[in-house]
Amino acid sequence: MEHNTACLISLLASHIGQNKLPTLKHIDWEQLYTLGKIHSVSGMIYLSLQAQQHEVELPDTVRDKLKQDFISTLSRAAAQELEMKHVIELFNQEQINHLLFKGFALKDMYPVPEMRTMGDIDILIHASNRQKSHVLLEGAGFKATTTGGNVWTYIKGSVRLEIHDHLISRNLNNQIDLRDYYKNAWKYAVNISPQGNTYQFTKNDHFVYLLVHMAKHFYSTGCGIRMFLDIAVFIQRYGNQLDWSYIISECSMLKLDVFANHVLELCVRWFNVTVPITIPKMDELFYEQISEYICSAGVFGYYERNQYIGILRMAGAKKPTGREGKLWMISMYWSICFPSYETMSRTATYSFLKNKPMLLPVAWGIRAARSLLFRWKSTWALLTGVMGGEQEFDRQGKLLEKLGL
Repeated sequence: MEHNTACLISLLASHIGQNKLPTLKHIDWEQLYTLGKIHSVSGMIYLSLQAQQHEVELPDTVRDKLKQDFISTLSRAAAQELEMKHVIELFNQEQINHLLFKGFALKDMYPVPEMRTMGDIDILIHASNRQKSHVLLEGAGFKATTTGGNVWTYIKGSVRLEIHDHLISRNLNNQIDLRDYYKNAWKYAVNISPQGNTYQFTKNDHFVYLLVHMAKHFYSTGCGIRMFLDIAVFIQRYGNQLDWSYIISECSMLKLDVFANHVLELCVRWFNVTVPITIPKMDELFYEQISEYICSAGVFGYYERNQYIGILRMAGAKKPTGREGKLWMISMYWSICFPSYETMSRTATYSFLKNKPMLLPVAWGIRAARSLLFRWKSTWALLTGVMGGEQEFDRQGKLLEKLGL
């Protein structure tokens, strides 16, 4: 593993209390800062370095940037906490069952909860409460930006909410039926507020969901260090309380057992957590390859990587070989340029499509005009990224297949 990346991981392990503060020598501090930034953990890095500030020759410019990130993270976390307290109160007052998961449900497992960054906050509700929750959120000052499909998004200042009425909207590939597994996600939930309507997953099912969510990101654009850190702190907090036989059984049923084993081994090797089960050891070459793949491209795989390959991968099943592979690429290219009715109707811009699929060609025309007139740079990047990414698409596909996806 690249030296600066190894130091970053050691600092994160130190932050969650799983090893002593590392001896930091021969560090490219700008590179270390960049890694912390793209993985959205620079606030944690700042705290780890502050704990040994008298032993580290950290350049003032880097220390200042880390400190600013730390302050910004605190400010954003405070805004999210304040707004979520209000949203939870509103939902409880109106007796809207709501399930908290991912970042907001995980942050209190961290030594400093405010440092677990979140781009958005996820809440699951029943579909029957969709309009009721919509009115409440708009009344609370949130602006709806997407009002279609299973996930509606809302923004208020720096706070972004994703309100789900189904947990999984699409499968990863033709092998894993995650939509059916989470068709009734509420059966995995428990009430955490006896006087209210706030829910979370059971510990075992939350752990399974974290693995599923990680697999989804791996299969689309990518998955960074922060998701592995979530797994590590979850094991650190609840490892001895988890029903590992159940977790293994569920992962096997979802055909994620190989993937789960690799994830757990990386958490053990990176963050020194203890897992009370036997994990098959990955070979060193694959360990180096997958570590580089995870660490080089940031929290969601966008950093200096052809992000459009993920769009291509999510557009269809595995690519055939030979001439059929070329035809497959063309068909996938077509589906990206001309999205389906279901995809188009989920966005606010094309909401006029709802229940009017015959207007899809009109929506395609409007989308093409908007793309060429107002977003021609990003449109060109999409077209060239997809058409020119076949070799990288194949490379990533082989890596993901070995990972168990």
